[in-house]
Amino acid sequence: YMNFLTSFWSNTVFIEFYLQEHLLAVAVTDIVTHGMSAVYTFFETSSPFHKRSLGVFAILSQIRLCQQRKLPWLYLGFWIPGHKKMDYKKSYQPAQYLFKNHWQSKIIQQN
Repeated sequence: YMNFLTSFWSNTVFIEFYLQEHLLAVAVTDIVTHGMSAVYTFFETSSPFHKRSLGVFAILSQIRLCQQRKLPWLYLGFWIPGHKKMDYKKSYQPAQYLFKNHWQSKIIQQN
């Protein structure tokens, strides 16, 4: 578990989201020199709160944390256009992608 979610080369934090005493979600986040990387977010799907866009809330919270730390980037990980589990990433604009070892800026079209 810890080997999957943490690394030796970054400061990994577990951001916990609570509603009163109830743990709603956890966002595993690597903090590096020039930004943060959203590694993994998980929550209990049997909870009555899982339909409240907890993933969106976690990303917005990570963006806010980047701003507070004056870090310019939040990396959401690989994006494969049209992939059901990855297409949510195009909702966060502007975006950059790596092409031939160079970062490219692009506005991703919404469907």
